[in-house]
Formats: sequence, structure tokens, C-alpha cells
Amino acid sequence: MDRKLYLLNAVAALAVSGIFAGCTNEPIEPDKPQPPQEKPEFVIEDSNFSDLSHEGTTLMVNYYVENPVEGARIVFNTDQIDWVGDVSADDNGTITIEVLPNDSQEPRAGEIVVSYVYVMNDEESALYQSILLGQLAAPEPPVPFVIDIDEAAVTHNSVSAFVTPYDAEMTYIVMTVGKEYYDIYLGDEDVLYTMVLNQYISAAAGEGISIEDFFERHEVLKTGESQVVITDLEAETEYYIFAVGMSTSGAQLSDFVFGTFTTLEIPVAPSAFDFEISIEGTSGSINIIPHDADLYYYADIISVKVFDETIMYWDDYAQSIIDETVDLYMGLGVYDSVEDIVKDICYHGEHEMPVYLLSPNSDYYVYAFGVGFDGLVSTEVCTDTFTTGEEMM
Repeated sequence: MDRKLYLLNAVAALAVSGIFAGCTNEPIEPDKPQPPQEKPEFVIEDSNFSDLSHEGTTLMVNYYVENPVEGARIVFNTDQIDWVGDVSADDNGTITIEVLPNDSQEPRAGEIVVSYVYVMNDEESALYQSILLGQLAAPEPPVPFVIDIDEAAVTHNSVSAFVTPYDAEMTYIVMTVGKEYYDIYLGDEDVLYTMVLNQYISAAAGEGISIEDFFERHEVLKTGESQVVITDLEAETEYYIFAVGMSTSGAQLSDFVFGTFTTLEIPVAPSAFDFEISIEGTSGSINIIPHDADLYYYADIISVKVFDETIMYWDDYAQSIIDETVDLYMGLGVYDSVEDIVKDICYHGEHEMPVYLLSPNSDYYVYAFGVGFDGLVSTEVCTDTFTTGEEMM
């Protein structure tokens, strides 16, 4: 054999043996299996928040998840609490809750249910936590007015009060209304406001001007602290005095504030007259002498039988005479004031009153009483009696 061919075969044999020497008959080991996913644990570190401010706030609540599951999500249920705004959770362990303001005067509480929802072994599960919220009530609004009634200045027909508004810039009105009238016929602040506003609107229309011009012309609206004197009230009557904010256009600016007071009895002076009676038959004269020369007074006569059977009470009778006369004359438009009427229908100073055409053999009262310029009886009713004789032919 050729020496060269022998060497070539030897080299080839070595090459083949080298190739197979790199192979092994041992089996290839598979990848090791991953350990099973442990169940997650969802924890909210602080879940109870009480005494939250009525003004509203933003809460930052910490949470964490042990063994988090990929693709899990946090869900919020706020069905039981309608006074929260946005609620969200970030990936850094913070839940953010927007607590809205509480405008009511009642505290409130509620619950947010927080769910950690995940899928494991192709099955959806959830872990639940609750966040409890409690919010304080809004403080009572400030009282819009303080009404200080000057009890020493309450009279039979007037009242004086100091009114201090909470808002010194707010325009307002102060008025009175009979307590019985309000309680029976009105009974509601909205009804009262509408009634008062309509009175102003009617008064303005009567003058042919707007309500704004009416308020300005008559200085109806007040601002700041004021002293108010209200007159022309009924004697021995319980009243509400009230203040309420009102704009120049008539809009209501505040709640009502009420005070109560009762007017006094009509002050009555002691008997203040002397009578000099001169009767012959069924006529004559009566000279009336007031003790107070400056007093305006009303005087007349009435049958004793008529008075005792149908009238009986002098004070009521006297006031009714003046009231009916004032109403009649004011209705006719003849007089500008009650004072003018009083001066016209009453006597002043000593007066001789003629009487005639009386019933024969009958008893009569002569009476007199003082009258103030406000139309109220100002003295006791002073009386005397006389008897007529036979009718003279």
C-alpha cells in the first residue's frame, strides 16, 4: 500500500472518531416548573376617618398588596355614600378620595367598599376592604339680626327697638305684625314676605314710580345698626317685630328674625270734668268745665236706659265713638290727619252744651272724656246723671 494513502486513511479515521466523541447518550433535563402563585393579601392601613371637616377635603389612604397578581385591579363602590367625588388608586399604594363639602346642619357618615379584583387559575376573585368616613355638620349660619326691644319704651301704641345686622352692608326692613294675625292667617315666613313686598309694590304703583324709587323716596331700607320706632299700634296687643334682608329690587336677602312684645293699656287720667246741669222740662244746657284747660275732649248725652241695656261699658263706648268718626271723616277725604279730626269734633276749654228734644220724665247720662291727637281716649270717662221733666207746652 502506498504510504501516502495510509496516512490519509489514518487522518480520516481520527476525524470521524473526534466527531462522535463530542456526543453523549444522557437525556436532556426539562425546565424546572415554577412554584404555584400564592393568594394575594389586600390591606388598607387606616380605614376609619371620622370628624372630617364640613368644608370638604382630599384624603390620601395607604394600601399594600402582598403577593400581587399581574393584571389585578382596584374597584370602588360608593353606592352608600353620595358625598364623595373622585376616588382613585395609583400603583404606589395610595388611594385618593375627594370628600365634598357638607352644607347641612347634620353630620353624615358612609362607607366606601374597596375591592382588589384578580384572576387566578382562570377564575376571578376579589378581596374586600371598607373605608369608613364621618363628616361634621356645617356650623349654624350666623343669625342675620339681633333685635333688642326697649321694654321701657313700649307704650300703648308704639315700640322702640335697636336692630343690629350681622352683615353691616346688607339692606333690610323692620316691621311689626300682630302675633294673632300672623299665627292664624299667615303662619309662614314666605307668605309674610310676599305680603309685605306686595304692599310696597302697590304703594309704589300708587305713586307711579318703581319700587327702587319708592324705597329711596321714603327711606324704607336700612343698613347697619339702627333704632326703629314703630307707632299706630293697637293697645294691649301682642306683636311680632321682625327684620329681614331686602334688596332695592325687593329680593329677599336673609332669613327672618322675630321678637315679641305686648303693647300697654291706654293710659287714662282720672276724672277731669265738672258738670253744671240746668234742665227745664225736656231741654236746657250743661256747662262742662275741664280741669285741664289744654285738654281736647268729647262730650254728649245718652239715655240711661239705652246705655245700661245695650252698651254698659264706658271705655269701649268712648273709643268706638272716636274710631267710627275718624274712619268716616278720613274716608270722605275731608281731613289730612287724625289730629285735624280730633280738633274739629272735640271741645277745648269750658263749654256750654245745649240739650233739647229730650224724652219727658227720663233719666240721662252726660259724659265727657279726653281725646289725644292720635285718636285715643286719654282720660277716664266722666259721667253725671239728670232727669227731664214734663214736656213744656
